[in-house]
Amino acid sequence: MTCDELTAAWADQPNDALIAHIIERYHRPLDAQLDEIEALTAALPDPARWRGVLDAVHALHVELVGHMRKEEKITFPMVRSGSGFMAVPLQVMAHEHDLALELVGRVREATRSYRVPSDAPPQIPRLFELLATIERDLDEHTVLEDLLFRRARQKGPKG
Repeated sequence: MTCDELTAAWADQPNDALIAHIIERYHRPLDAQLDEIEALTAALPDPARWRGVLDAVHALHVELVGHMRKEEKITFPMVRSGSGFMAVPLQVMAHEHDLALELVGRVREATRSYRVPSDAPPQIPRLFELLATIERDLDEHTVLEDLLFRRARQKGPKG
């Protein structure tokens, strides 16, 4: 599904449904993927060889976990309630989306577009597969959150 098709599919859905979808379709699976990535990277032989990949993956991991927690604890409840001034928190979320996409680019570069070297240890194919999946999902995830945040800015606080 293209970004435009995804936006159109969710355009008329209520914010509560969109938030629930984002959490269940993107946040929960991403938590599990990041846990698996952590286990795979911890088991890599010769970590010095993979330092560039490991550094990029670590930076992405830290950013994504922090971002999702802020959304679930602060931003999504604020959007649901329609209360408070949302402009600044939504700007922060938009900036973090840009940062996450930049970090994904660093991961893609470090992995040479997820190409597995012929002499790679057995953890690398699965690691690169997970990273490619995260990149694809993050594109969709960001499109839906941008839709949600755009609607929240337009709606403003209730009352």
